[in-house]
Amino acid sequence: MLTNTLLGTQPTIVHAQGQQDASPHWPEIRNGFFESQPQTCSPDPRLTVITWSNDTSGPCIFEQSLNHLGLAPSVLGRGVEEWVNSIHKPTLTLEALQTISSNYVLGVDGFDAIALRDPGQAVDVFDAEFSCDLLFNAGKVCWPDLDVFRDFEHSVSEAAGSPFRYLNGGAWIGRTEFCREFFAAVAAQPQLDAWPSSEQGLLKQLFPEWYPNVSVDYRCRIFQTLQYVFDPIFRLDTRCAEI
Repeated sequence: MLTNTLLGTQPTIVHAQGQQDASPHWPEIRNGFFESQPQTCSPDPRLTVITWSNDTSGPCIFEQSLNHLGLAPSVLGRGVEEWVNSIHKPTLTLEALQTISSNYVLGVDGFDAIALRDPGQAVDVFDAEFSCDLLFNAGKVCWPDLDVFRDFEHSVSEAAGSPFRYLNGGAWIGRTEFCREFFAAVAAQPQLDAWPSSEQGLLKQLFPEWYPNVSVDYRCRIFQTLQYVFDPIFRLDTRCAEI
């Protein structure tokens, strides 16, 4: 289990988006997890876990992390050529949501994130500690870097006092029925002129309209970004060491 000692939280998902040298804690957390004893978790009937990967050579790292826990996600996009995030990720997500019958959905990027423990625990935290219908990972930087996005996210009172204050689309959990509505809007949203391939740009355009039903995990209760975290604020309990 990972503890964020700055915020006193124990996130389930860690996400090392962007350039790997911007996430110096990632190798130690990732390796520590995969060196731990494999588990045999039971699938939670409340939750469907999805990820995105067009790689046909083998399981992506998020799949591997769930396999280490005795679980498997639903993989969207396997074999899609010329992947475009702003096109394939929203449309494949929306298609999947039409067939999902569980009450909750957890979506996590395939190539730069892992689940550190049973994702069913994320449902418990989401129900107990959040009033929104869809919760996104919190990042330390605003991307795409536009004033209109940054100004809104700085105005959200929930973000005050946290270094993790910007919506990041690489990990989210939500109520399935609400997610169908939201991702239908995402799939219909025009691309940003300056960043036409950015799926996160679509999310950022919609965030002010959908807030507070759509919110961000500002205190890293479920999701923990590792990007641009350079201070020793993490403790990986399996090794009882500050990293």
